[in-house]
Amino acid sequence: MFYEVVRTNRKFTKDLFYSHIDWSDFASVVRAFQDRIQKWFLNPAHLMQNPSLPGNVVGHLGFPTMVLNCLLIDSLSQYHVGAAKAKPKHFIGFVDENLPELSADLPEKIELPDGHPFAPELSTVAQVLYQARCSLVHEASLPLYVGVTSLPTPIAFSEGLTIYDNDGRPCLTTVFDPKRVLTVVHAYFDSYIARLMSDERENDELRRCFKQKFEVAFGIHLPEKSRGEGESTGGPRDQGPAGGDDLTVSG
Repeated sequence: MFYEVVRTNRKFTKDLFYSHIDWSDFASVVRAFQDRIQKWFLNPAHLMQNPSLPGNVVGHLGFPTMVLNCLLIDSLSQYHVGAAKAKPKHFIGFVDENLPELSADLPEKIELPDGHPFAPELSTVAQVLYQARCSLVHEASLPLYVGVTSLPTPIAFSEGLTIYDNDGRPCLTTVFDPKRVLTVVHAYFDSYIARLMSDERENDELRRCFKQKFEVAFGIHLPEKSRGEGESTGGPRDQGPAGGDDLTVSG
């Protein structure tokens, strides 16, 4: 752990200071983490699905919803294995193992240009989703073999949207429904929190990996065996210290 937060000056969420979380109580830590993910990722993504928003706004919210989906999948994939940093193998392996609705072989492989890190081809939906994640994060766009729109299922395939430039052959396009992908990711997250909080020994490794990633991400060392581990009681207090000033920040 290279950095450590000043707990009395920094907020874990908008209304919760680091110093008001009982870091020796695992249930409190998990609930604070759950609250942060809920408020920073899931709630905003669900709010963008509100049909009461103006039509000229709603029609453009699939893209930012997909950004939040990919960012959260990326983060959860690291917690799943206790990884300090994002890696393609973590993201792809996580989707294949934990998100079956987004895990499948492509009906036909997608060819990639020479020099592409995944060349010569993509063969699974998880691989395509990772490429979507990279383009969304680094280029504010999607690969031309990826689309987003409303669908009856989380994913679909089309051969009428993209062609290969060199010979005009159809290129398979994988299309995602951002709202349905969000539903899949949210369901996994709820299950993940429940497993962290359970007292089943089979979830010990999941908790160990969570702690390992948490230490790097938040600058807080969690005891190897925390009080309240496997319990569903406790939780953070939702108020900051009296007289908190404008210099306190969340993060």
